[in-house]
Amino acid sequence: MSIVAGTYEVSEALSVEQLLDRLQEVLRSPASGTITVSSANGAPIGSLRFKLGRLFWATGGQHRWRRWSRLTKQLGLQLEGVNPPTVTSEGDWEYQVLAAGLNQRKISQEQAVALLEQTILESLFDIIQGSQGGCKFSSTMVSDSMTELLAVQNGLALLNQAQEQWQAWQAAGLSDSSPDAAPVVRNAAALQQRTSPQTYQTLTNLLNGESTLRELAVVMRQDLKMLTQTLLAYAQWELIGLETLADIERPGRQGATASQAERGIAAPPNSGTSPPGASDSPLIMCIDDNPKVCEMLEKILTSAGYQYVGVQDSLQALPVLLERKPDFIFLDLVMPVASGYEVCSQIRRISSFKDIPVVILTGNDGIIDRIRSKASGSTDFISKPLDVAKVLATIRHYIPDRVPNAA
Repeated sequence: MSIVAGTYEVSEALSVEQLLDRLQEVLRSPASGTITVSSANGAPIGSLRFKLGRLFWATGGQHRWRRWSRLTKQLGLQLEGVNPPTVTSEGDWEYQVLAAGLNQRKISQEQAVALLEQTILESLFDIIQGSQGGCKFSSTMVSDSMTELLAVQNGLALLNQAQEQWQAWQAAGLSDSSPDAAPVVRNAAALQQRTSPQTYQTLTNLLNGESTLRELAVVMRQDLKMLTQTLLAYAQWELIGLETLADIERPGRQGATASQAERGIAAPPNSGTSPPGASDSPLIMCIDDNPKVCEMLEKILTSAGYQYVGVQDSLQALPVLLERKPDFIFLDLVMPVASGYEVCSQIRRISSFKDIPVVILTGNDGIIDRIRSKASGSTDFISKPLDVAKVLATIRHYIPDRVPNAA
């Protein structure tokens, strides 16, 4: 593609790889202008705006205003009432509000760049996902310059990051799942039978078709990919479904509505008896759907001076894990919805937990279970019923430098 002033359009459908090549070419050049990506049948997918090869705005996906509302709240940007001096077009609104907020010292340069980067990253992901069936590409290159420009420093790095996120999304089996889909409970009675009362209450409150997966990931403080994988397990049982959700109105317009996540619904409460930061002693986590096992471990561990957090539903394991950041995990092998193998594999995919000791609890100490557990990333095995001395010795073996004084 020759990068000169003027309009350039590709009439034939491009593959995702071809699209990425063209975007990389633009971002490696001193080009300025706008790139628009549409589907093979002409439906808009997204657009990118750049100056001298630097990205300064992007749109993509179906939820332009939901994204703006979610990210400004998530990043703590106070932009209510900020009105730009002039808005030349609807496509300039967010960027000019951001620039006006920066000029009026309502937000810092770091906050503005953080919003730019996250908006561009999500938009690039949505553009890549939306282009899987082929896309068309058009660009308008300009030769004029802007005296001031709020832009990200490395658009190529963001493009590569978006591509890596998409590849991880594909590898997780989520190619056909949009992060802008809204989960909704389909069979409340069956869901109640398969989950604990706390989990059932949380799911019925949150999964009402009013919040997208991206919004729920913020509310639940959980990794988006892992949350989607977990909810899809319920979808396979036809307990929940994923629906298309309309965008909200642009902020400041009459009739604007807020999603459940945007209204600030609290995240699920902590589980366990030891609040975060209550002690310097190691925090031990137990993931087991049997309340008697959790109670027994709690007594053993707290008596020995350890902090304890228990989770009886595999759906809540990762949110609590990410929030509480334990030092050691006991994990039941047989649980509904997600087995111990699956939960362990998910834990190992989180870089900060790839080395945490994960000890499997099982009543069936067979060679097949041991092989499968090792393959999923477990550290060791303990058979049920639990032996107090064995439990404490196992913890001391794997975290010898973290023995509490009481132990």
